[in-house]
Amino acid sequence: MDKDNDLPEKVIPIRTLRILRGQRKHCECYEWHTFPKKQPHFLIDHNNREIICEHCGNVVDAYEALTILSKRWDDVNRNVEQLLEQAKEIQAYKPWLKIVKQFERSIQRGKMVPCCPHCSKGILLEELTYFVNKERELSRRQFERAESED
Repeated sequence: MDKDNDLPEKVIPIRTLRILRGQRKHCECYEWHTFPKKQPHFLIDHNNREIICEHCGNVVDAYEALTILSKRWDDVNRNVEQLLEQAKEIQAYKPWLKIVKQFERSIQRGKMVPCCPHCSKGILLEELTYFVNKERELSRRQFERAESED
């Protein structure tokens, strides 16, 4: 005897309903209290028009998913801006300019001239007309030291 057929049309038999107990309703992976913060991984279910968390498999509200993604991109953009600022600072940093500025301050006083570190004679600025390659000069000095030690 089929009890479902004995019921009136507007009454739904209870055995067609299933109750899921112990399953969370919404995803809690991206809440403020979770540690460590997880990167968003969402799966879009086109048939049921739902967004599902790939970490826990629970449903994520569409508005919450958009908010999470927008905050994530705000963080990424902030990090990119900081890195660009650091890159600009690194490009602008020229340690040899510190020595040149110090040299310039000394010369601007007007009463001082640079002095040769080897012979201790003064060098007039007009005499600074010829420059040599730094690597060549360092190798020459190293060669002279090696000859003097022999």
